[in-house]
Amino acid sequence: MITTDTVHMRESTRRRCMLLSLFAGLLFVLPTAQAGSNSYERFLGNYRGESDTVPEGESAKRQMVVQIKPSNNGFTVSWNTTISKPGHRPKSKGLSVVFVATSKSHTYASAMRRDMFGNPVSLDLMKGEPLVWATINGDTMTVYLIRILDDGSQDFQIDRRTRTPDGLRSEFVGLYDGEPLRRIGATLTRIDK
Repeated sequence: MITTDTVHMRESTRRRCMLLSLFAGLLFVLPTAQAGSNSYERFLGNYRGESDTVPEGESAKRQMVVQIKPSNNGFTVSWNTTISKPGHRPKSKGLSVVFVATSKSHTYASAMRRDMFGNPVSLDLMKGEPLVWATINGDTMTVYLIRILDDGSQDFQIDRRTRTPDGLRSEFVGLYDGEPLRRIGATLTRIDK
């Protein structure tokens, strides 16, 4: 007898398998040196700015700080966002990720931990840790982040940062289980000219 719980469990398992198939190749991409592939260098710098609008449930525009700096065999992107909600103290969220070159042109794998041989590797998606990678196409650096939540659904974030004469234009899209949740744009000015 097939119950509603069985149907939900099968659907959750099917969704998880599809997600793993999509990202399995990224989990096993080994970092390799790319000759002349320093396309990230034109993004290096410190940037500061605020969101264009006040997202629902917040009392002020989000304050954002982004730092992109070189690191061993790649670069590090660090970002911090301060959110103000009515009746609460401002809260800051941030993350810092090291990216290394892969065998795919203009695609960088996250190196958020080291394996037992000291090689930089991605975190474990099945343990709820985020899988993060970056691509650079022309004047746009896009950072992708995905997490599988405890119920099998996914949290997927896309942050595009496009170079401008004064800094970066940032466009963030957050999706939960494939449904758009939040879209935030921001203008970031370079502060270390």
